[in-house]
Amino acid sequence: MKGKREKILADPEAYRQEQISRKLPEDFEDLPEEEREEIVAQLEDVVASVDPVALREEILQLGKLIAQACELEEREIERKLVVLKDVLTMRAFSATPR
Repeated sequence: MKGKREKILADPEAYRQEQISRKLPEDFEDLPEEEREEIVAQLEDVVASVDPVALREEILQLGKLIAQACELEEREIERKLVVLKDVLTMRAFSATPR
């Protein structure tokens, strides 16, 4: 998600043109030139321009969420290792003859 937004921010106009191209009818090339121009003009009005400020903010927020997720994942791994160590220690202690 973050990577896609970074790609959009790198070239917003290319992204916009790609969105317009996706919405073109399959027979677009077979239509008369006037009709094609009208369709493109309508799509340009429909496909929103990218707001770079909002996109940067969204990328920043996604980066923070990714960092938090990595931190939580790391904590979970550490917790599992602690539990495993405790279990192994308890088994070793209970298996030791007295």
